[in-house]
Amino acid sequence: MAKTKELSKDVRDKIVDLHKAGMGYKTIAKQLGEKVPRNDFGNVFLFKPCMLPVGCVHLQLPNLNRVAKKLDMDCASAVTGFDFHHGGYFHAVTDGYIVCEEHEEILRAACVEDQEIQR
Repeated sequence: MAKTKELSKDVRDKIVDLHKAGMGYKTIAKQLGEKVPRNDFGNVFLFKPCMLPVGCVHLQLPNLNRVAKKLDMDCASAVTGFDFHHGGYFHAVTDGYIVCEEHEEILRAACVEDQEIQR
């Protein structure tokens, strides 16, 4: 029985074929219909500004993830580094969200409106 997060065989075969053709994960994600290319953990590594995916913007607005979900727009957390602790423990440090350029203005306005409602 397949796991719930496991991709179907057709999708996996398509990904393998695209990798064999020499395409990277960003190109493959666009061809599969995913707007914001993500890593295996569902977020985007953004250690340097040059790592920002093509066609996306980095927004640092509060509650953007919740607003994007309400508007049914794609949004991924931006991992900007890792915090290391004594004893070998570490966790990802997130700073803002990655969204598609075409949704930037709508999401900015919706976040401002959401903040006014919260007050």
